[in-house]
Amino acid sequence: MTAEPQQQVPSRVAVTAPPGSRLEELLASYEVAKAAAEAAAGRFKAVTDGIKAELASANPGVPDITLGGAPGMPRLRMTWKRPWRVDEKRLKAEDPALYVRYAVRGGHWEMRQL
Repeated sequence: MTAEPQQQVPSRVAVTAPPGSRLEELLASYEVAKAAAEAAAGRFKAVTDGIKAELASANPGVPDITLGGAPGMPRLRMTWKRPWRVDEKRLKAEDPALYVRYAVRGGHWEMRQL
């Protein structure tokens, strides 16, 4: 049994969306959708930050608060969290061998507008 030769994959390609294709339709919608998502995310953050501030100032030191309103409104629960995290930058500087020993390389697609 012989192994098939591996095909060389280019590291970068330029693609032009074919006219009338789904890709062209998505590309045409990109900027409007992005602007709407950013506006919605900004509004949502302002609302949640405001609720957190109101609840925390009215209930100082309380770590678990439930918020309700009129029928049909959402019920929310706000809890104080103190998660642990690793100071990656400090670990790399102080013990690079330990960092490399436990580091895991991942990957994801990133899209930016040129």
